[in-house]
Amino acid sequence: DRHKFVIAYAGTIYLDRDPSPLFHAAARVIEDFALKPSDFAIEFMGDAQSYNGVTVESLARDAGLDAFVRVKPRGSRAEAFAFLSRAAMLVVLPQDSTMAVPAKLFDYMQFEAAVLALANVKSATAQLLDGTNADVVDPSDTDAIARVIARRFEEFAQGRRPRRLAAHRGLSREAQACQLFDFLDEVAAPSGERKVPGDL
Repeated sequence: DRHKFVIAYAGTIYLDRDPSPLFHAAARVIEDFALKPSDFAIEFMGDAQSYNGVTVESLARDAGLDAFVRVKPRGSRAEAFAFLSRAAMLVVLPQDSTMAVPAKLFDYMQFEAAVLALANVKSATAQLLDGTNADVVDPSDTDAIARVIARRFEEFAQGRRPRRLAAHRGLSREAQACQLFDFLDEVAAPSGERKVPGDL
């Protein structure tokens, strides 16, 4: 949709993936730009009806987003990908484990959409996305989340579309394999005999 800025999330909202910071940040952007539901939306698809026993609709209402948030039931993988392909921004919700990278991030990489990861700046997710055009923001920093959404909304309104993350050289299979083999060389080689890339 080239006329409506949609932030999308596909999957399950687990116990630690609180969408509230996203909602409160989005509410600021909506107010600042005087947006209507025809201009802006946050959509979920999957097992995303509630967080910690509270419905997503209730959390959205608390942030003043009643008309801007929609939850769709889970569907097939093809339906989920079609859902994601229509979004201007794809969001990764916070998680307790800083050492794990959410699997959905690898799905998100193939779409021409802005990627917003709500994650600790020292997490594995942040390290993976370092040097890309994805935005990594601490989940507790509502002001920073709002600034990112506002900037991406303005780019969208100007007709600018982000490059998909999969196009970044550092995220290619070749680059990731080189990192793995370099690490294995470092661990396996005797001290002072570490191989250099190209010796494999």
